[in-house]
Amino acid sequence: MLGKFFQKPEADQSDRVPPGQYLTKGFPVLTYGDTPKVSTAEWKLKVWGLATPKTYTWDEMMSLPISEFHLDFHCVTRWSRLDMDWTGIKVTDFLSTIELDSKVTHVMQHSYGGYTTNLTLDEFARMIIFLV
Repeated sequence: MLGKFFQKPEADQSDRVPPGQYLTKGFPVLTYGDTPKVSTAEWKLKVWGLATPKTYTWDEMMSLPISEFHLDFHCVTRWSRLDMDWTGIKVTDFLSTIELDSKVTHVMQHSYGGYTTNLTLDEFARMIIFLV
């Protein structure tokens, strides 16, 4: 399977690929259960906790400044894809629309399928973090 979907990085790519990662030209979708299909009309992003609660629609999110950028992508499941073009919203632009309590230190992110992850607010607010 390695040869069909994934390959080891070439010597000149080793500085761009973390140890133990394999390259792919595709974009594997790895999820528990079926991949959810949510229309833009049904899509919502909710903010709650130590912030003024707010629910964003797709259209509201798309009204925020959109950035284009070119980066490599490294997945925790050990695959990487180099030279990807992305379009997204800078987290710093998104955070500017939220009233956060001064006690906020971390951000807990919840996905449609129940996955969660957390970051410090400083990590989440770094200039290179995007919602894509």
